[in-house]
Amino acid sequence: MERTMAELKRTVREVGAVEHFENGRQKFVRENPALKSYNTTIQRYALIYKQFVDLLPAAAKPEAKDELSEFLKKKAKA
Repeated sequence: MERTMAELKRTVREVGAVEHFENGRQKFVRENPALKSYNTTIQRYALIYKQFVDLLPAAAKPEAKDELSEFLKKKAKA
């Protein structure tokens, strides 16, 4: 998945997020199919990553840090 995402990302960077599309007499701008594929793949990758993390024992899970809450706590104390 990582290789696929890297290839799709490279394609989007080279071609752009949108492309001019022509179908017979119709001409219009549409979303780059590579961008659409990248977005779908990254969503699935994130879901799989979350599922793997959920399988880890609690002690091995990365500690989530809520920076906004920490910032607000500091401001409330001041």
